Amino acid sequence: MDDAAIRETNPRYRFPSPRVWDAKNFIFDTSLFLYNGFRVKAPADSLIVVQSFTSVWWLHQNGLPQAVATMGADCSERQAEIIVSLVKPSGSVWLMPNGNGDGRRCGQSLLAQIAP
Repeated sequence: MDDAAIRETNPRYRFPSPRVWDAKNFIFDTSLFLYNGFRVKAPADSLIVVQSFTSVWWLHQNGLPQAVATMGADCSERQAEIIVSLVKPSGSVWLMPNGNGDGRRCGQSLLAQIAP
């Protein structure tokens, strides 16, 4: 997709909109989980963290199934907790953000939260 075409009226991804069902609010919040995190058999020896769904798909197709995505350029506190819980204390976390400004922001956000 052409990054220049991405805007509020034409988002990169379309997530479910907020819904009310049985008097309960349901909101899809990408900051509360990691894409593909449920497939990682914790605790893992190593984990690859990327930004996008498609990067997870590519890594899996190329023999690296232990990959998760933040689904954005920022890593939330909850996502950092999940990342740490998925890896053994002696394990490795590999950060592979996109090679653009958002990728640099993602890498900095991830490092600041999971390095300690």
